[in-house]
Amino acid sequence: MWSGAIRIEVEEFNLTIEDRFLPEADRKVSMTIPRLSARGLRSGAFKQEVIKQKMVGNLKMIVLYGKINAPFSRSYTLRSKLYLGIQQSAAGQITAVGLVDEFLSESDVPIL
Repeated sequence: MWSGAIRIEVEEFNLTIEDRFLPEADRKVSMTIPRLSARGLRSGAFKQEVIKQKMVGNLKMIVLYGKINAPFSRSYTLRSKLYLGIQQSAAGQITAVGLVDEFLSESDVPIL
């Protein structure tokens, strides 16, 4: 392994929650991040009328990564089941959101 910043590219990001899915991005997300850093990927919002108190979803993500000035050397794949809990006030305002994920599988393999 190496130390220092890494370059990543999100090869695949499939997210479904109930009957909704995140459309495929127009372009792949690529970035350079320092080691031990958290990054987020934004997605569209849910319309108020489709929000339920409890929702279930699935996530499959494939990220290629490697040294900054070299070809990608590894591929990380994550599959997870998502459980969302949403609390609303009597007026319909969202007051709290909880997310629990259940890892189904993950792999981190060299790119040959």
